[in-house]
Amino acid sequence: MIGPLRTAEALDPISTPQGRAEARDRRRAILRDAARAVRWLAWTSVGLLVIGLIGHVADKAIGQVIHDMHGSEVSQWAN
Repeated sequence: MIGPLRTAEALDPISTPQGRAEARDRRRAILRDAARAVRWLAWTSVGLLVIGLIGHVADKAIGQVIHDMHGSEVSQWAN
């Protein structure tokens, strides 16, 4: 059995090499999860922007086709 912890180790587990390693691992895990969330948010934002741009271009193209069709109908009736 391991002897009783010294007071500093009992109150502050980071004061031991194992405690420092565990704290470092926890920090790395938190940073890794945060980075993953930021990447997901960035790619989602880019995807939504691309979808919006495609929708905008399609809307303009459809509007132009409709405008051209109405223009040709008007010119047919004028003749």
